[in-house]
Amino acid sequence: MAKFWYAYNNVGDPFDASSYAKFNLPNKPSCTNGKNICAIYASGSTVNISPDFPFSINLQQYIILALSDSEIPQPRGTGARPFVYLKD
Repeated sequence: MAKFWYAYNNVGDPFDASSYAKFNLPNKPSCTNGKNICAIYASGSTVNISPDFPFSINLQQYIILALSDSEIPQPRGTGARPFVYLKD
């Protein structure tokens, strides 16, 4: 299944797919660190504007960690590819 970057709308539930819209840009978002969700890298289709729902357990955990841990992209670690980006 393909993955795409989705921007968070800053008002909805960060665990609800309808709170996100697909980026129109081919690259990852420019935001990275902060206290609020900026974007997620999630499974989706070329047809739908929102990511697939429900989110995977891993993606849900990354969102939780991003919001409660150290305000850095998740997952973190050497060689880890971030799936949740943040912004102030």
